[in-house]
Amino acid sequence: MPNPPLPVRPHRRSGTNGFTLIELLVVIGIIVVLMGILIPVASHVRQTAYATSTQSQLLVIQQGIEAYRQVFEAYPGPLADGQLLPTMNPANLGGLATGSENLVLGLAGGLQLKAGNITYNSALVGQGPFSLNPLKSQRSQAFVDLAAAGLDTVKSSSAWVNWKDPAHANVANQGSYSDTPIPEFVDRFPDALPILYIRARLGATGTVTDGSTSYPAKLIPAYDMRQLYPYSFPKLPKGKPTATPPKPFALYAAEYFGTLADTSVPKQKDGYLLISAGLDRKYGTLDDITSAGKVK
Repeated sequence: MPNPPLPVRPHRRSGTNGFTLIELLVVIGIIVVLMGILIPVASHVRQTAYATSTQSQLLVIQQGIEAYRQVFEAYPGPLADGQLLPTMNPANLGGLATGSENLVLGLAGGLQLKAGNITYNSALVGQGPFSLNPLKSQRSQAFVDLAAAGLDTVKSSSAWVNWKDPAHANVANQGSYSDTPIPEFVDRFPDALPILYIRARLGATGTVTDGSTSYPAKLIPAYDMRQLYPYSFPKLPKGKPTATPPKPFALYAAEYFGTLADTSVPKQKDGYLLISAGLDRKYGTLDDITSAGKVK
């Protein structure tokens, strides 16, 4: 009986098994293409998440502002507009206060009367605002949760770090001015920037002013643009606050601040603005995340 045929052995490739150079280059090329697609998508998703979180943060602050107004019948901020940058400030604040710092003082506290003078005490931030009336000294509870509102957490020892300090040097749009150690609410982006807060000038509606010239701007009350000088608004006039602004400012003010107004809300009830620098991290551009006062 003949022996059965031997099984055919598969032909072995010479050398070790592995990818050829062409196969390896094809795989690498596919990976590079996929990374080129996925990385921008992931970055956009992250940026959108930061913007959405900032919008929620502005809502928290706005609710605190409205709660404050229900109690005090005014928009928050114990310092009058004339006491904010760029004008002279009350003593014992450690520098020039901004509207953003004034908002924290109003909603979270930090000022007290001491020997008849207004003084800042960092230990009081978060305990609620004190009445600065010497005949009626009382303290209200804080009107916002500090974490939800985005209080800046950069500290040196127990005091908040000024925005002119090197700790904030890697953040764009930070002007050089004699800042106070009062903290600000900052947005939710990794390179956090202050949430700007500016109140309307009572009794003056329909204009935007830089202190020397007023410009018509439809549907908005008057705001003193000098309070925004510490921050880099790309189309705001350069130089000292008293400098005469260039002509394009009128068009810019109407374009930018006009977009923040709600035509369904009476002008006299649109009394403040909250501004985040938005995705491009520049104040004063149309992608800014904003909220205008809508107290009913």
